[in-house]
Amino acid sequence: MPHGDFSDIAGLFSSSLGLSMLFYPSIFYTDIGPFAPFFEPNPFCPGSDVSSLLRLTGSTFLFMGIVLYVNRWNTLNGKAGGLGTFIISLNSYLVSVDIDDNAGVDFRLRLWHVISAVYFMATVHLCFFANPMWTSETLKAKEVEREKKKAAKAA
Repeated sequence: MPHGDFSDIAGLFSSSLGLSMLFYPSIFYTDIGPFAPFFEPNPFCPGSDVSSLLRLTGSTFLFMGIVLYVNRWNTLNGKAGGLGTFIISLNSYLVSVDIDDNAGVDFRLRLWHVISAVYFMATVHLCFFANPMWTSETLKAKEVEREKKKAAKAA
């Protein structure tokens, strides 16, 4: 299971997002640097209900973070993971557009855009740059090379 590719970055991002949703949901109601808050104040939706949904969503992002980090994405299962990350990317962008439309503003840079960008890059990685499939031939070649290295060290 190679590490260091973009699925690991997306996994760590998902885990961080999930943990912040679980333990610090109030951060999603405030400006963060140049980014507008995730949610605009809404008198029809009490904050405690949204915080409960954030905590539930946080557990889902934490799960995704673990899966993105641990799974060895290959050319077959990478497409399925890519479809999932594409859905998250598209939905995150559409949520930001919907929030801006409801607030009556043209465009505000939001962390929704960061989520959309990270998951879009994860989609590209999983769909087009996944690890090759292991076959009996590739495993045998790897085993032969390992034996050659071991013999060279012993000599």
